[in-house]
Amino acid sequence: MRDWLQRNVLRPPRDHREEMLRFVVVGGCGYVLAMALYAGEIALGVSAYAAVPPVFVANGLFNFTLNRHWSFPRSGRAVHRELGRFTVVAAASLIVNYVALYLLHGVGGLAAVPAQALAVVIATPVGFLGSKFFSFAQSGAETAR
Repeated sequence: MRDWLQRNVLRPPRDHREEMLRFVVVGGCGYVLAMALYAGEIALGVSAYAAVPPVFVANGLFNFTLNRHWSFPRSGRAVHRELGRFTVVAAASLIVNYVALYLLHGVGGLAAVPAQALAVVIATPVGFLGSKFFSFAQSGAETAR
């Protein structure tokens, strides 16, 4: 069983489709975690907008860890450099998320939890593309090999 896991699940991704599939699996797990935390905050009376940052940080750390170790090939950078790059991508994604949340909830009148669920989906392409081509992109030394 362990050998099968090593050969089929834990190995580096083979191609872009496999990276995207792994990113979606990690993101789906993070999405469930984030929405549960967000719904809990809303139930406790936290405002729709104030509830986003703590959830975003928790979900970001979860996604960073799993994407770094499973979704994308090694970049050749130190973890703190990748985390710095991931933070830039996360900030861009957070901006898209907030704009979508404002439009869906604040302007459109959609309830907070479904609005946030849609806002996360809208911001997801920013996260994938930023992660693939910036956060976890191979460094020049690594791609020269």
